[in-house]
Parts: sequence; structure tokens; C-alpha cells
Amino acid sequence: MTEKVGLPMGIEDFERIRKDDFYYVDKTGLIKELLLNQAYVNLFTRPRRFGKTLNMSMVEKFFSVEYAGRGDLFQGLHIWEGTSADGEETTDAMGKGDKYRKLQGTYPVIFLSFADVKETTFQEARKKICKLLQLTYNKFDFLLKSDLLNENEKGDFQKISPEMENYMASLSLKLLSAYLSRYYGKKAIILLDEYDTPMQEAYINGYWKEMADFIRVFDTLTEVYRHRTCYSRLYRKEAEILSRIKNIPLDAYDEIVTDEEDVYGLLADNIREKPVRLYKDALLPLAKLYSLETHLKEALGKRVWLPCGGYLVIEPTEAMTVIDVNSGKAVGKGKKSKSDYLTVNLEAAGEVARQLRLRNYSGMIMVDFISMEKESDNRILLEKLDRFLREDKVPARLVDMTALGIVEITRKKVSRPLADFL
Repeated sequence: MTEKVGLPMGIEDFERIRKDDFYYVDKTGLIKELLLNQAYVNLFTRPRRFGKTLNMSMVEKFFSVEYAGRGDLFQGLHIWEGTSADGEETTDAMGKGDKYRKLQGTYPVIFLSFADVKETTFQEARKKICKLLQLTYNKFDFLLKSDLLNENEKGDFQKISPEMENYMASLSLKLLSAYLSRYYGKKAIILLDEYDTPMQEAYINGYWKEMADFIRVFDTLTEVYRHRTCYSRLYRKEAEILSRIKNIPLDAYDEIVTDEEDVYGLLADNIREKPVRLYKDALLPLAKLYSLETHLKEALGKRVWLPCGGYLVIEPTEAMTVIDVNSGKAVGKGKKSKSDYLTVNLEAAGEVARQLRLRNYSGMIMVDFISMEKESDNRILLEKLDRFLREDKVPARLVDMTALGIVEITRKKVSRPLADFL
């Protein structure tokens, strides 16, 4: 028996794995399920480390006319030998292995991946998607030389570009599948991989609505022009715990610790800035080790004390969040007391910004600082508060100080406030 090369870490191309003799877990039974299922659209969900992209590569190599006569890639595998996962010979509605062998390399296949669409603006992401569509068309430019397309169709073929209009983008895969169907005499199989990546990047970078509207152009794939359409996960909103952690300034921390295995797996796969550690100690739970219950009560408390002796009173309401700054024990009686107001307000400014992040308040926030007579002190306070707010990864903006001395802040809503989780 030939010795295997090793584990195909990071290799998602089925042909390379088989050709270079890497270890491979036989999942060709999926091909049989797709054939027997007879569904027009199949959604491949995305459990971690399942090998979704590799499976789609396997499907492509089995059906694509570009791989006609490449049965060697499937020799010894279940789909080729007509066996089940336990090695037993199987007979089903399609018959034994030879029935499946006859289908290898007999269909036109369109394989498109959005894995690299990670742009920070909608304009660039749209252009990247359209460029990928153009590159897909380029693979089939032999159609332009055939007599199967009329002049109008050839014109449409050449309109596919990074700058094409939405109506052409919406029709692009539908038209290409129709052209290929006419050329080969069989309906095309369309494989879309990492269909959710542009949506995730849009959510992170703030152009969700524009991308959601644009990505709907591919809804036409479910119409009559296709034979089989296999999507990877269409879209799954980023887990809330991930979005919350990404909105925390991680520079101030050494590591992320959790005692939940599912959370650990999620964070380990998605957080790169800091190490993630799974805590295991049945005798001393993580919550008790760090006194989490006490800290949570403090985090949700109405009153927050400042080091100087002053304090904040925080009142979330339906319409806005109101924060009142009080001098407390920080300011004594006498003429000198007024000079201490700026000190209390500056401490309060830093704590207000921290509490907004900690409690994840959003919308309109009104802060009633201690009144100060000097206009220069008010300018110092607003500049300091503005600097604190700019450290927030969630967009937060100091609007202005009203005539009554109330400071207005707005903060973008990206998830629910902390209190809603408890």
C-alpha cells in the first residue's frame, strides 16, 4: 500500500488532494445524495472544519465536462465503487457504481467563489464581485466563436465587466447557464461558494443595506434556467458575541478566556488579535474566579463612583439615556470648590465613554455635567470627551453642548445593550 503524503492542511482542491495522495475522508456519498434528491437548489450549511469548499470542489470535479475522463480522481471512493461508508455494496434508484461513473464529466459546471470579497466599501466590493463574474465568463469565451449565440447575445456576453449595470449582473449567471446548456445539450450546474462573505464584510464595514440590495440579483438562479444550484451558506449574521468582542479595544487585555467549548471554538476561529484560552476547573468555576456576578451588578448599577469622590447617575429610558454627573464628596465648601468642578467633569468624561461601551448604550445620550462658569473649562471638557469617544470602536459622536449645558452624544446601535442579556 502506498504511504500517504500527510494531512491536507489548508488544501481545498479535490484534484490536488487525490493527485498528491493526501489523506482524504471519503465524502463522495454527497454526490449520490444530490443526484437522488433531485432538488433544484441545495444549501450547504457551514459547520466549522467540515470541508465545505473541498466538497464543492469534489462535486465540480465529478460533474464538470472540463474533467471528462478523469475517473482516476474517484477510483476507490464510494461513488465510483458503488459502496456505502462501511464498505458494503449498495443498490439504489440509480443502480450500482457503474451508473454513477457514466455521469462523471458530463455536465457544464459554473464554479464561483466569493471568498476573497473582503473590501471595506460597497463600491469596491461590488466591483470585485462583478470582476469575478467577468473572469468566470472568460473561462467560457469559446462560446463567442460558436454559431449558437446571435449578435445580441454576443453583445450581452461582452457587457460583463466590473462596471456593468445591476441588471446585467442580475442576469449574468442565468444567461451563462443558458448559453452552456445550449452548447452542451444539458442544463448547467452552478456552484456558489462563500456566498456569505460579502455580507459579513458589509455588516462589519457599515454597508449592509447596499450589499443586501445588490446580492439579491442572484435570486434569479432559482428560476428555470438551471439544473442544479449548490450554494454554500447564503448568509449567517455574525454571532453577537463576536461583534461585541470586536467592538472592545483589545489592546488593554492579554487574552480572552471562556469556559464554554462552543464559544471557545467560535472565538478561536475568528479572533486573531489576542490568544483565546479554554478554562477548565470544575472546583473553581470561571465566574467565581473573576467574581463575575459582582462585576455584572456593578456594571448595571444606577450609580457609578469616580476616583475623585464624585459619581454618575445613569438612567436608560425608552427615548434616550440620561447621565447626571454629581460632585459627591469631591468638592468641599468655599471659593476653591469651583476650581475642582473641572477635575470631576474630566474624570466623569472618561467614565461616561467607558460606561457607554460597557453597557452598550446607543442612540441619543444626554449628559448633565457639573456647570462651570469659565468657557475655557467647557472647551477643555468637550475636547477631552470627544477624544474619549473616538477610542470607541462603535461610531460615537459628540454632537454639542446645549444652551442649558447638557452635552448631547450619539452612538451607533450594533447590538443589544448589556442589560438585555442578563
